[in-house]
Amino acid sequence: MLKFYKIFLIAISFFVLTGCIVQSENKVIQKKKQKSDLSSQTKKVCDNNRKVMKHAYSYIINEFEQGYFLEKDTIGAKAQLFLIKNQSQSVFAQNINSANVSYMKHYKLAKKQKCILKNFSVSPLSKIQNKIEKLESSVMNTTSK
Repeated sequence: MLKFYKIFLIAISFFVLTGCIVQSENKVIQKKKQKSDLSSQTKKVCDNNRKVMKHAYSYIINEFEQGYFLEKDTIGAKAQLFLIKNQSQSVFAQNINSANVSYMKHYKLAKKQKCILKNFSVSPLSKIQNKIEKLESSVMNTTSK
């Protein structure tokens, strides 16, 4: 009879332990699925933020390219950049400022989500400023020769 109780206790322990193991395995699987869902949502958010940033960045750069850099008009580009930085009411400045605000908003959101932003290391207005300085130095080098 004592053997029967031992076997009975071992059997119950076995069933309890295997039931706990199955439950813990289910919890692990559920956690992995939740992590996967979160990472796919984060990826979508990051992709969307990068898409908006790329569009705003391209718009700003292309506007300056078409308006000033093709003609190497550094004075006009500097003047326009000044108007943009001082929130001028001109149409060009308003459009560039809107694009820049959108860029910065999505940049901050992407950074908060820990998105990969290696292609966005320089803001569009900083890139414009750098290009103006580069053009000015190349014009000065050309005129001094």
